[in-house]
Amino acid sequence: MANRALILGEKYAITGGNEDGGFLDIAAAMQPGMEISEKVFQGIQDRALLAEEAKKTAKLAEEAKIAATNEKIGGLLSQMQSNIDLTGISADQQKNITEFLTTKKQEYIEAANAIAEYDVTDPEYMQYADVMQQVNNQFQTLANNLKVYKENQADFVSDGYENRLSMANTGAVDQAAYMYNKSTPFTVDNGNLMFNYEGETINYTDYKNPSLKAFGTADAIMKIANNVHKTKQKLTDYQKSSIRLQLTDAFSQNPNALRSIVVDKLLTDGLLDIDYSVYSDPSKTAELQEEVISQLVGSMEKIALDSYSAANPPGGPTGGGQGLDASKIGYNIKVLGNVLKGQHSGSIKLYDKQYGTKTLNVDSVRQDASGISIFYKAEGASGPEVKELVILEVDENGNGKLGKDAARVGISRVTQLQ
Repeated sequence: MANRALILGEKYAITGGNEDGGFLDIAAAMQPGMEISEKVFQGIQDRALLAEEAKKTAKLAEEAKIAATNEKIGGLLSQMQSNIDLTGISADQQKNITEFLTTKKQEYIEAANAIAEYDVTDPEYMQYADVMQQVNNQFQTLANNLKVYKENQADFVSDGYENRLSMANTGAVDQAAYMYNKSTPFTVDNGNLMFNYEGETINYTDYKNPSLKAFGTADAIMKIANNVHKTKQKLTDYQKSSIRLQLTDAFSQNPNALRSIVVDKLLTDGLLDIDYSVYSDPSKTAELQEEVISQLVGSMEKIALDSYSAANPPGGPTGGGQGLDASKIGYNIKVLGNVLKGQHSGSIKLYDKQYGTKTLNVDSVRQDASGISIFYKAEGASGPEVKELVILEVDENGNGKLGKDAARVGISRVTQLQ
């Protein structure tokens, strides 16, 4: 009996399991499956491509974000005001400045990097913006302080060479000499220059330079004295009070000038004679001011008296004379004014202070670059002798001043002839 399995196997080999006979078309049989496989593979490829494109897009976006952040940071860094002029600052002093700048630059850079991650509406943004602003403010403060320091340093050296520094406070001068020495180190705190002088910390922002000699105040006092002398008149109580008020105002506004006037010996000998050691303590400024003013007013009074006495010596035109009242003086001023203007004709007579009467027969009046003089012949005098009265003189600077005989006709001020 034939083996059924063998027979079936042979039949399958011949028909391929096709009951209708003939070989099985394996390729055709596999076609549907292959089409499905290709679609699956294509899908896989498409997804891979999409993933790759997405990856590229994400990378480009990240690069763009980084570039934008770097640009933002670069813009912030460009706003850092750390360009400080160190010209004229010694190497010893530059050391601490450089350390300060390095530390503050790093603070600014860190804040700039951090702020780039936030939107302007975020609280963190304002926090880091404040840090950068504070650093810039400190840089600006440092720049300003260094500029003022270098200018004052140069002025101090110049004032010392020109002998303009007042010796009323030698301690202040010594302190300035230390602070403006190029070898003197200082630290920097929030942009402020900090010095240490004899154990005391000094913020240069609050520092006051030593005072200069009070040449301006001294000149004003000397002009008062000169004017008092030129009037050749005694001081009235009103004039003395006026001088006292002027001096009080000047010294109250500038106490340093008060001490400079005394210590630096800026006035003509004889105007002041004060033992400064008695008043050197700052608490005695009021007492010193009162003593200085009292002595100056007294000196002015003496200058006026000496000037008056020189213009009116005993036995001279005013010695034992009758003097002139206001109406007679006014008459003389009017007549002389008309003569000087060329508006008077005929004979001229003036009141004579020596006698109080109109006894000066004016022969002529001379007015030239040297001044004004009257040539006269006294009434009742015998002989042709004509004498000269010098009414106004002009000094080498072209300034008019009263002549030695002005008082004889009642002229006490230059302005009375203008």
